[in-house]
Amino acid sequence: MGRRGLELNGSSSLDPQEAGGPLPEAPGFLNLFSQSLMALSFGPGDLLAGLMFSSFLWLVVEKTWALAAYPCILTTRGLIGGILCGRLSTGLWIGMVRPSLLHNTREFKVLCSSILVFGGAVSLLMGGVLSLYGLAWGLTGEEALEMTVSLVATMAISMMFIPFSALLAFTSFRHRLDPDIITYPASSTAADIFVTGCYGVVLYLPHLGPLGQVATYGICSAFAISCCLALAWGRGEEEFW
Repeated sequence: MGRRGLELNGSSSLDPQEAGGPLPEAPGFLNLFSQSLMALSFGPGDLLAGLMFSSFLWLVVEKTWALAAYPCILTTRGLIGGILCGRLSTGLWIGMVRPSLLHNTREFKVLCSSILVFGGAVSLLMGGVLSLYGLAWGLTGEEALEMTVSLVATMAISMMFIPFSALLAFTSFRHRLDPDIITYPASSTAADIFVTGCYGVVLYLPHLGPLGQVATYGICSAFAISCCLALAWGRGEEEFW
């Protein structure tokens, strides 16, 4: 958005300077080009996610649904990450978000709450859609439940990545970089690696016996409670919806 976004937003309650972050000068071509190269340089990191996935491929081949669910998880988590990064970047430019993780505005807290609830809703929807497709090619009801629980548990653990995306946006803003350019490419690659690891952990938990099953359902239960609390807290906020 840049300075023009600041001029158009006359109702903003915070000025970026007051929010604790420097307001960068209008960047030139070389500045934007170098930042774009920096952001795109994180792309090859997705190879690490592929290597991680291949390391637990023996877990994937045990379950008929595990391979089909993996790209859906990455795509869904990328969607959620894109919304978060876009809102953070805009909020920093117009002064509605401070570049601080602990001492931030109500708008930032509402954003995190909405992302949490959105992640829970989308994981359930993803599990339901994949179950309908799976039943058509022989997936049993028990396997459909196991798949949905695994997807929700993976999404629950991946929500721990929200602070990293926020810190990345805040750090780039404080160092006079454009968070619109830096935040999503860097956090998307890191999120792919993190989510792949989460998926491997969730697939491995059933091999621990009853303890692993309790852990999986415990993660899902804690996630559901957190989503309900976030929904109760933010349901009256227009920004939340």
